[in-house]
Amino acid sequence: MAEYLACGGFTVETAIDGPAMDRALRLSRFDLVILDVELPGQDELSICRRLAPANVSVILLSAVADELDRIAGLDAGADDYLAKPCNSRELLARVRAVLRARLQTPKGSGGERGIYRFGDYELNVRLALLRLPSGLAVTLTSSESALLIALLERPGRSLSRDYLLQFTHADRTAAFYRAVDCHISRIRRKLGPDRGGGVIRTITGSGYKLAAAVSRL
Repeated sequence: MAEYLACGGFTVETAIDGPAMDRALRLSRFDLVILDVELPGQDELSICRRLAPANVSVILLSAVADELDRIAGLDAGADDYLAKPCNSRELLARVRAVLRARLQTPKGSGGERGIYRFGDYELNVRLALLRLPSGLAVTLTSSESALLIALLERPGRSLSRDYLLQFTHADRTAAFYRAVDCHISRIRRKLGPDRGGGVIRTITGSGYKLAAAVSRL
């Protein structure tokens, strides 16, 4: 798998277990981690949560294709979830999709400086950094950032789960429509447990909408 990704133009480093991965992360900067659910030495969901503040995207690989396991992985902070055995070409396509969302700022997003202001919040698109009313800054995953930008680009409009799904890098299957709900829940938690639901509102039978005035810098 590492050789195939390297042939695809990526610089790849492998780690046999959790501690080896930690050492690699301390020594080098990585944009994405492909994390095997059966990686020895540490619980993969704990690793996902720990990687979120480091602004590292995560694709989970698992021999278990159960919907609840996929949802748990997404809710823990993974950007995508792929069942094993997987086609190497599909994995490469998933890697490229996650990195496109991570490394590319949508044209015109957030004005010249790439910054959105909505309510008492501020999103730095380039850094995927959300600044809270308290002044605290929290990091978003690439999927969270892309999904929030989609809402910010269309404030006050109800956006369907089908439409929002394209910003999560997930398969367009019934099981993965829950991916949108997982990402929205994570964004709401980062906005604040008492305010997140008011900023991003659920539209019953439809999807979600951003309920705040938006400006760009």
